[in-house]
Amino acid sequence: MKNLIAALEFEITREKKLISTCQNFLDTAPKGFLTVRERRHGKTYYWTFEDGKGADRKQKQVNITGNHDLILQLTNKMICQEILDRCFKNKRPLESLLNKYKPVDPFFVMKSCSTKYQDVFLLRKKQLLEKRLTAPYKKCPYNPKFHVHETDYGELVRSKSEQLLGNTLFAYGIPFHYEEAFECANDVTLFPDFRILLPDNSWKIWEHLGLLSNEGYCSDNAKKAESFPTKWPRHRRKFNPDHGRQQTGFQQRNYQSNHQ
Repeated sequence: MKNLIAALEFEITREKKLISTCQNFLDTAPKGFLTVRERRHGKTYYWTFEDGKGADRKQKQVNITGNHDLILQLTNKMICQEILDRCFKNKRPLESLLNKYKPVDPFFVMKSCSTKYQDVFLLRKKQLLEKRLTAPYKKCPYNPKFHVHETDYGELVRSKSEQLLGNTLFAYGIPFHYEEAFECANDVTLFPDFRILLPDNSWKIWEHLGLLSNEGYCSDNAKKAESFPTKWPRHRRKFNPDHGRQQTGFQQRNYQSNHQ
């Protein structure tokens, strides 16, 4: 839904700029228009324009076949005039659609309802989250040696940082999977820390990297990042200091997944 609204806003802005650009060009363009006549051995180009005043005003044609600059100016004028006409025709219906369009996504519907329903909406959101968390999915096998930190929703994770991230996602009612399996090229299976489901059924991957002082750890995670299918958007990496130690994460953005 957001994509449609953003696309409408972008197109309206673009066409307003085109209107301004075309009007400025037409204000300085040569008068008249281009006429093209087919000949046996090619084409002849004429500059057609009105000449004279009042009753003496007449249409004139000047052969400009050898004047390429004027031919191009008159051609550009014709194109700009057509673009201008189309923009004026498009502008009103586009603005009307933007003003009248009502998103049908449940999230937007809930926001438009009375505040007295907010508690019910929160219950609905909690149920959806619990359903999401309890839905079966292929994940990294449990290892009691490494999965030692329990989250608020009862899942054992590898680190306190993952515990904090999991608790935060759960507290905000954001649907996610922990260490979900992703089958990649060459029979490689990856288990990123969190797969976060977005309201439009796209998702992001959040990989928390907390040992950047370890060269082997960095190398392994760099290879892991490059192992994701190349058809996915490029990873976004962000480095932040944390008490003398750097941390990072990489995310897949708005990818329509079959792993749902």
